Order: sequence, then C-alpha cells, then structure tokens
Amino acid sequence: MHFLWQYGLFDTQNLTTTDGQAIRTDFRGVHNPNSGPDFSEARIRIGNIDWVGQVEIHIHASDWLKHNHQSDAAYDNVILHVVLHQDTDIFRTDGTLIPCLELRNRIPAGYLHTWQTLSQSLASVPCKPHNPHTFTAAAMSMKHRALAERMWQKAGRVLSMGNATQFHWEEMLYKLMARYLGRLVNGDAMESLTTAVPYALIQKYRHNPKQLQALLFGQSGLLTVAHKDDYAKQLFAEYCFLQKKHSLQPLPTSVWKFGRLRPPNFPTLRIAQLAAVLEQSGLFHGMVEVASVAELKRFLRQKPHFYWETHYRFDYDCAQRSATAGDDTLEGLIINAILPLRFAYAQYHNDTALQEKALDLLSALPPESNKITRSWQEMGFENNNAYDSQSLLGLQQLYCEKRRCLECSIGQRLIRNEEKFPALK
Repeated sequence: MHFLWQYGLFDTQNLTTTDGQAIRTDFRGVHNPNSGPDFSEARIRIGNIDWVGQVEIHIHASDWLKHNHQSDAAYDNVILHVVLHQDTDIFRTDGTLIPCLELRNRIPAGYLHTWQTLSQSLASVPCKPHNPHTFTAAAMSMKHRALAERMWQKAGRVLSMGNATQFHWEEMLYKLMARYLGRLVNGDAMESLTTAVPYALIQKYRHNPKQLQALLFGQSGLLTVAHKDDYAKQLFAEYCFLQKKHSLQPLPTSVWKFGRLRPPNFPTLRIAQLAAVLEQSGLFHGMVEVASVAELKRFLRQKPHFYWETHYRFDYDCAQRSATAGDDTLEGLIINAILPLRFAYAQYHNDTALQEKALDLLSALPPESNKITRSWQEMGFENNNAYDSQSLLGLQQLYCEKRRCLECSIGQRLIRNEEKFPALK
C-alpha cells in the first residue's frame, strides 16, 4: 500500500473520499520510514480546501484503532487516511472526522499478483523467471544504487570502529587489514590479535622487524617453548622479553583454525604477511592518497621473513615458493579493507571527490568470481570489473535476500508492466 500510494499506481481518476468529497493530490508526500504517520508534507485538495500535512496508510481503516493512533496527538495532523478497506470512520483527538480514501476498487489485480509472486518466491533472486537483465535501464540504475548502499554500509562499519578508536585512522587500517587477511575462518581471531597487540606497540616496534614479528606471533599464542627451528626459537626468546616488559597476555591457541584451509591461508603465514606490511612508514597516507591500483598493490606486496618461503607454519618444512601475498589476496584486501576505509575517511571529512576516486578504483580492479556473481552472470548481467561484482553482491544481499522488491527499480518495473485492470476486489 505504501508503494502504490508513493508512486500513484492506482486509478487516480475522479478520486473522492468515502463521504463523497472530491480529492486532488498535488503531492502525495515524503515517505517516512520511522515512527509517526507514513507520509509527510503532502499537499492535497479535499472538497474546496487545500491541505498540507500527513497521510496515514492502512489495510483496514480500523487498523488505526488497533495501533492506538486515536490516543496519539502526533496523528492529529493527518489530512487523509488511505486504506484498502474502509470499515469504520476515524476521528482526531478533537472529534473531527479524518477524510478517508478507499483504494479497494482502484488497484489493478495484476499488481498484487506480481508482488505476491516476488515476495513469496523461494529463489535467491525473486525476479529471475522474469529475465531481469532485459530491463536495461532499471538494471543499471539498481546496480549503481546497490553499490552505493554497499559502500555506505561498509563505511558505516568503519565509522563505528572509529567511535571505538577515537578515529585513529592508522589503527583502524591495522584492524581492517588483519580481519580481511583472516578471512571468514580466522577473521575474528585476527581482529582479536589487533586488540592483544595495541597499535601503540606496532608503532613502537615497527622499525625492528624481529621484535614486531615476535610481538604478533607471541600474542597470537602460536609461539611456544617447544619449537625446533632457530627462527621460531629466536622469536620466542624475544617475545618473552617483550611480554614481561609490557605485561602482555597472549591469545589462547584454540582461537586459530588450520583445518580445511589451504596452506596459503594458514594464520601463521597471514600474520607474517601482516607484519611485513606494518613495517612500512607512511602506510596510511599511501592507502588513502595513491591514485592507482598498481601503487596500492606496491604498498601491500611486502615480502615476509624468508623463513616463510619454506614454511606455512612453525617447524614444518615445505617446498620453496613465494611467501608474498598474491594478486587475489591483495585485490580482495583493497576491495574489502582499503576502499571502505577510504570511503569512510572521505565521508568523515565530507570529501565527495575522494569518495568518487574510491569508486573509480573499483572499476580498475578485476571482477570477483563467486557463487553470487556467477548466478547473476547466468541471468545475463555483466561482471567485467570489481565495480560490477560489488554491485551484484550489493543487489543480492541488500535487496534480493531481504525481499525489498518494491524498493528495487527492477521489481517496480515488473509490477508496472502488469495489466491495469481488472481492479482488485
């Protein structure tokens, strides 16, 4: 009902109130998603009087009473009560009758049918049977909107982190990078590690790689007295000194997961890669200011200690290979940690140009490939770069999964395509 009223998707000819007064809607109002009447600032002529005020929407007029609006003075400014079924008269607290518009015979039955089909669909994309990619303008509009909402959502999480860190942006970058490197399996543990090793200690020992690595591995709980390799023994000895000096308490080893992970995703290697990145000076300014993906990768592609070229975890040898994070990891880090930080930083400083640059970098990154993006590609949607893939992920997670079809341009287009009559009875 909100959707139909907002977009005027009903028979608007010869509108009258239930008591016979002519209605002319000059402006149906601004939708209110919060408490209070459903639409505000409406301009409506009823009879020969022009009204400016609020509009309330209900299925049955008697819902007004069920919701106890009759005892809420906030609803005294309602100038029109729009209902599907008018089953009772409604009055303001001063006893005056609120004009009522009944839409029961003015709504095309096809609209309701299509909406029910979409809202009750068990498919991951409710409109999939309708070939949504063929609605080109609506699809493009939704991709841009979904991406913007996704970036605002990510930025919101970053800004929430800022409230907890007094907007220490370097510390926020540290936490975001650590969480992403841990991915789904060890993300929580990596973020816990950033609490166990406060950023002040990272700054203090950044220029001493051995001590920085000892801090991170020691506080992870993954260093023990029983190591066989010299590198691990040296780190443990260094950590024992730092632990006593700073009164540190390591994490329990049980927080880390190795099972079912490919060795390149083992938390030991990820901690080593994080330490290598953190050794750099000017990291935050580089992450915010550099203008190209290649430059971002240069900052992030740092070589861990050579021990990790022949190990994925302490004391277990493997064939020699590069221990530096690969392109897939670096690109994921940029998409999921660096750009949300940039977007939040730009929002915090009201810098729209910096926000646009963050979005432009998405277009320069290769597309992500996962179950969701492949599903959209099967429906005919393009996935040529990270801008596309993030758009498709946003569309899926923010609209399709939440069944927000009436807020989606594609869903609206499908409903508007229905035959206007016969009207719903």
